[in-house]
Amino acid sequence: MIELSHAYKTFPGPVHALRNVDLSIQKGEFVFLTGPSGAGKTTLFKILCGFDQVTSGKAHVAGFELEKISSSDRPFFRRRIGVVFQDFKLISDQSAIENVMLPLIIQGEKKKSALEKAESLLVKVGLIDKRNQLPDVLSGGEQQRIAIARALIHQPPIIMADEPTGNLDSEKAEEIMNLLEECTDKGMTVFVITHDLELVRRRKKRIIAIKNGEIVKDGRA
Repeated sequence: MIELSHAYKTFPGPVHALRNVDLSIQKGEFVFLTGPSGAGKTTLFKILCGFDQVTSGKAHVAGFELEKISSSDRPFFRRRIGVVFQDFKLISDQSAIENVMLPLIIQGEKKKSALEKAESLLVKVGLIDKRNQLPDVLSGGEQQRIAIARALIHQPPIIMADEPTGNLDSEKAEEIMNLLEECTDKGMTVFVITHDLELVRRRKKRIIAIKNGEIVKDGRA
């Protein structure tokens, strides 16, 4: 599902944000990415989500060769992943349920079907009572859960999540992690960036640690 081979990301200077990264993540795996600020986590996340490209090496995700993906193929790649951004990226003039429905509407699904699926996910993340609220009146934690529901609604093969529990209390964080674990039971691959090492230890999943652009650990807690 995710394959990086001799991947570098170099900025003028030169600054090597990623250095010779080799990475293989299979279908149905749940993987945490950890590391200090400036380690290269965000750079790696952007590359795997198709928002940036490697300077050299290979980056293959969900059957797409991202090091040479064309602009015409990008929309099809986007359908293969669900992305949870640290800053949510909700559409400000659309309600919570409209934000969650959006990926299905873009794909051409009928509104009634999209609405039913969005309502079901809002129940799972505990926000069905906020369905008609605009993002600006929701708390950071509520916006985070809306963003997670939006990423899950089209049941993509891969979920990429950047600090998905960063704005949640411990109880809600556990609920969201349980929801993401359920995704792997359905064969989805889940890739999570987090600074919450206690959460990582409790979950006992595969951990990839990055430092100075290099993978320094790959194993379980």
